[in-house]
Amino acid sequence: MDDASYRMHWRPQVLIEWVLAVVIGCLVASSWRGAWYILDSYLWPDDKTMSSSMSLLIGALLFWLLVALQPFLGARINAFGRAARLVDLLFSYVGFWSCVLIWRGAWVLWDVAFDGPTDDSFTTSAWVSHVVGISFLVLLGAVRSLNAPPTLLVSDCSPPILGASTTPGLPQFMCQLWKAAPQMSSKAWYEAVGLPCKAAQMVDSVSSEMVDSVSSTQMAKQGPSTA
Repeated sequence: MDDASYRMHWRPQVLIEWVLAVVIGCLVASSWRGAWYILDSYLWPDDKTMSSSMSLLIGALLFWLLVALQPFLGARINAFGRAARLVDLLFSYVGFWSCVLIWRGAWVLWDVAFDGPTDDSFTTSAWVSHVVGISFLVLLGAVRSLNAPPTLLVSDCSPPILGASTTPGLPQFMCQLWKAAPQMSSKAWYEAVGLPCKAAQMVDSVSSEMVDSVSSTQMAKQGPSTA
């Protein structure tokens, strides 16, 4: 960032948002735990290979359904009126199950590949799955996709509607990590990540004063209005 004068403004808002992020992280983990155990109980509970394979397949098909529905619903979202919020909520909730199904399918398939894993293969399976996952994410330029609450939060009120399924676009992947990172101003960076800073507030204040000053000057040049 190009301006070292930008510093985060440690107001109470930042501390409250930190606590909120941790709370949301715990609530998301609770939801995931419940959904995961529900699938363990009802989706071929006696056959781990079938259970994990079908979990991955159903999750992938459900995600494809969301991908197909998103532009269709997006083009007609204004027609829903006040119900658009409910449509968005249901879209997010179905997306949640797609995520759990795919995660569970991949997770349990790794367990199946290492026969359990057993006590002897537990540490090995952990390192293999971790290294394989991280390595391919680095090659694809998708390491940020590892993050979830509390480091990555999405408000239901933030645009766009139906934003539970988003992608940066295919050209953004396979990024060349050896090249310089994209540059942006400090103010733009703070605004992009949602952090308040004193300098950004000062810029907003100065801009407001300049607008008021210009308006006053224009009014003075025009002279008093006549009835």
